[in-house]
Amino acid sequence: MSEQPNTKSQFVVCIRNDGYEVDLELGASYEMLPDPRWEARGFVRVIDGSGEDYVYPQRYFALPEPAQHATGGDPRSMFVATEPSQAAPGEMRRAS
Repeated sequence: MSEQPNTKSQFVVCIRNDGYEVDLELGASYEMLPDPRWEARGFVRVIDGSGEDYVYPQRYFALPEPAQHATGGDPRSMFVATEPSQAAPGEMRRAS
């Protein structure tokens, strides 16, 4: 039996939107879809506000840090993010 690739959803927080102001909202969380081909080139595939998945530069997103207290409601609202230090292409840093 072969191993299945990790397809678990992960969310990222938008920390930049230069040139994509209509598509990406600063501080909003987006579902990130695994795409190793683009990740190796420094990009991530996310489902944006249109409901479609598109590829954007990794430096525009940070991995969320769990908040100290759950806020209830939408599970994506339980995360906070701050701008990470610069990450190398293909590497995403956890917000601290």
